[in-house]
Amino acid sequence: MVETKKMNSVTVRCDEIADLIADGTLDAKSVSKQLQQIIDTSDADESSIDLAKPTALVNPWRSAQEQIERASKIWKYDYIPQPPDDFIPRTESEVLLLHMPTTLMKFRDIARNFVNFGNINVLEPIYTNPYKEVHTRPVWLGFDPKYGVGKMPLSTSEDSRTVGPEIMSALIQFPDWPKTWLQSAPMPVISGYQLGDGNNNPITLCFDRQTFVETGWINIEVYPMDMTSENYALPRIRVLN
Repeated sequence: MVETKKMNSVTVRCDEIADLIADGTLDAKSVSKQLQQIIDTSDADESSIDLAKPTALVNPWRSAQEQIERASKIWKYDYIPQPPDDFIPRTESEVLLLHMPTTLMKFRDIARNFVNFGNINVLEPIYTNPYKEVHTRPVWLGFDPKYGVGKMPLSTSEDSRTVGPEIMSALIQFPDWPKTWLQSAPMPVISGYQLGDGNNNPITLCFDRQTFVETGWINIEVYPMDMTSENYALPRIRVLN
């Protein structure tokens, strides 16, 4: 009997393969041929068959229309605002993001069905940074996932533009974003949140390759206020409409 842990790994990999076929990164005929090879060859060399590993860098960012279509399938809002037609990135890494407000707990449920990892570990209690602007309606944002690389969260703790609930929208709208963390892209420190009432420790989505491959989980862990790392960024947003 195959262990549940291993079955979860296979399921996650299958979901990744389907996503890569859908966005054109992998060729459907080639994948089908290699899958048949695995079925036909009992001693297939697993190390030589890595279907879910793209040959080029992953580009996770989706167009405004793709985001609207995705959001329409997940949320039931009265309206979704039209994207700005004059969006000009202010940095090389800023992208357009449709933010659909949600909570960590709601996101945990959504993640099971609409993103390419199975679940998310959540630390409780989590509070919004008192300086953070909280949106209650859908809004278009400029989202910079690579802002603040190597900076201390303490230096931006009073900046209302730091990312908080918007991180969930980014992960849902851009489900391939975690794959870029395997390709040296910085992981996000969510300095718009804090752990504990009055405790200024922000938290980070801590991506662990082994955990992701084996279980499909992304962990949220404590990130010290006075810590800096070139492997982490302090994503920032700006309201566009």
